[in-house]
Amino acid sequence: MLSVIEREETRPGGAVIVLRAEGRLDSEGVDPFKAAVQNILLRDQFRIVVDMAEVRYLNSAALRVLAEGVTRCRANGGDLRIAEPAAKVRQIFEISGFDRFLSIFDGVEAALASFE
Repeated sequence: MLSVIEREETRPGGAVIVLRAEGRLDSEGVDPFKAAVQNILLRDQFRIVVDMAEVRYLNSAALRVLAEGVTRCRANGGDLRIAEPAAKVRQIFEISGFDRFLSIFDGVEAALASFE
């Protein structure tokens, strides 16, 4: 089961949405994650940090959600950045080549600071 928690952080350049996912981004967990990302984008908020410290697995559908999110954010002058992925999740990013496409940070604070 996946849990998704959203909060807003105020930074000098404006608001950044932190989306904390906990659990597995698999066939069961990807739908609530996709809905959360789409909800943020529908509010015209294009500066997003996805905190993946508690994500234990992600599948190709989750990668697609991230790719669509980062593409839409960048097209609107923002970005979707990844914070603190577990070793297994980082490995999935590396094998899939997503580490060359996504901005990945060791922690949420570093990801937030990168927007300043």
